[in-house]
Amino acid sequence: MSTAQTSTTQPKVTTEADAQTFFKKYIVPILEKPEKVFVILSLIFGVAMIIAMPLFMVPDEGVHFDRAYQVGEGHLTSQTVRGITGGRVPNFPGSSVVNGVGIPPIPRSHYFTTIPKSQTKFIPFPSSALYSPAGYMPQAVGIDIGKIVRHSAGTMILGGRLCNLIAYVFLVWLAIRIARHGKWVYAVIGLFPVAIQEAASLSTDVMTIGLAFITIALTHNLFTQKKLISRNQCIALIGLAIGLGLTKQTNIVLLSPLIFLPKRIFPKPSYKLLIVAGALGASLLAVFTWYATIKLNHYELDYSATLSIDKVDQTAQIKHAITHPLDFIKTLAKTYVFAGFKGIPLPDFFWVSMYGDFSLLVYTLPIPFIFLGYLALTLAYFYSGSIIREEKSIVARLAWTQTTTFIISIIVIAAALYAVWTPVGAQQVAGLQGRYFIPILPLLIPFFIVLSRWVKVTLDKPYRMGMIVSAVASVNLLAMLVLTLKYYW
Repeated sequence: MSTAQTSTTQPKVTTEADAQTFFKKYIVPILEKPEKVFVILSLIFGVAMIIAMPLFMVPDEGVHFDRAYQVGEGHLTSQTVRGITGGRVPNFPGSSVVNGVGIPPIPRSHYFTTIPKSQTKFIPFPSSALYSPAGYMPQAVGIDIGKIVRHSAGTMILGGRLCNLIAYVFLVWLAIRIARHGKWVYAVIGLFPVAIQEAASLSTDVMTIGLAFITIALTHNLFTQKKLISRNQCIALIGLAIGLGLTKQTNIVLLSPLIFLPKRIFPKPSYKLLIVAGALGASLLAVFTWYATIKLNHYELDYSATLSIDKVDQTAQIKHAITHPLDFIKTLAKTYVFAGFKGIPLPDFFWVSMYGDFSLLVYTLPIPFIFLGYLALTLAYFYSGSIIREEKSIVARLAWTQTTTFIISIIVIAAALYAVWTPVGAQQVAGLQGRYFIPILPLLIPFFIVLSRWVKVTLDKPYRMGMIVSAVASVNLLAMLVLTLKYYW
């Protein structure tokens, strides 16, 4: 009698099957969520840039350190000594400090050299003294933590950079989370290499971009929601309005769409007037209060005396714009057509400097990389999201409102620099850079939603968009990191 032998051999799991399982279980849930893609990539490359970029080699980082250090010391306003506005800051060894900017950068051998707390000097920084302390809170916290670890240039500045990056990641993450449409747009813009560079520095662009994104997302939600405006939304509007007024006054323009909010979200017509007027009034009151503080403290804001530029007479410049409006219009037109910051007769400077012009504008991403970045942004705009039939008229109304706000913002940003930085009679606006337009890019989301009626981007699986954004952002952010290491190290 024979006994049949049974085979207990199990099917072999292939490496390909394991990879697919891993991808579906762990990678797909990340790629489907814009906020997760943004947080992971911004933290990885942000921390890398914190380490790779030499101290003070991001635009205006020196004067931002001076102001943030002062705020961390509890001095919310700057000092004016013998007609010069600034403050006492550490005298870093190995750095030739001019107007708060290290030239050349502090040698790496001096990064962690302990500086006696008494070793300070008065440095003029009227350009950053103009800003309220609201834009410097993350940096000030990080600098103070750095002081505890070691009172050195490296620990203070790297600590300030890290806290600034964390604040940036949180604010943009929050904007993506609350946005009803265009989540991928916020993620793509938030991962612009220039934006990550600024977030990994001591720049006030962190608060400017973050608060602008949240304001635009909340305004978009209010236009499209069916329920009544809530108490928390009202409180958020007031808080954001104050924040915009205290960080970047030109961004107050972002509140103008509130005037056109639909009446259906208010319990009574008078409530709309009260809430909108309250938000605009709170923002303007914050601005006037800060400028009154500047006036009472006798700030000297003539940058020409400390920055070795032509005489800047702000009062005379404003008067010139009012009395010669055609000259003012011509100056703005020449600025945008000829990109006056570098004096190159091509308008591409603003597109390049908004995406891939690094450090003190001394090295740049190759044009194909920048083109790839804007291609990803365009794809995200058209992928912003579908709307139901009942929402079409609402989104169309929001589209023209926010597109108009976008155009006005472009004019206001240039006009502000015309008044504050540009000498009377100059042919172009001084100091205008593409990165100043990053905060207002989400305003175009409704415009592209309307266009998507005719040109629509659809993908077979939601995670495909995450793959595209992750790939483009990773390539360009890695290129920025490599260029930085090559240039400085």
